[in-house]
Amino acid sequence: PRGGWGSADAADARRAALPALTDREREILMLVARGLSNDEIAEELFISTTTAHTHITRIYAKTNLHSRQELLDFMHQS
Repeated sequence: PRGGWGSADAADARRAALPALTDREREILMLVARGLSNDEIAEELFISTTTAHTHITRIYAKTNLHSRQELLDFMHQS
């Protein structure tokens, strides 16, 4: 079905959202893609775990994704 999570339209919308990510969000997205946990991201970037979680939540909102697995799948498709 068109417009669903796996549809080409949805994938295009998510790719279009990437420029809307801040530099820090893109940096965190790359760390998520490397498989780092929130704690590991926080340690790597010298931020709190809560701040790492907040950035990831904003990435989910901007890309219309809802889990780390969806983020990973998206990163492998892009």
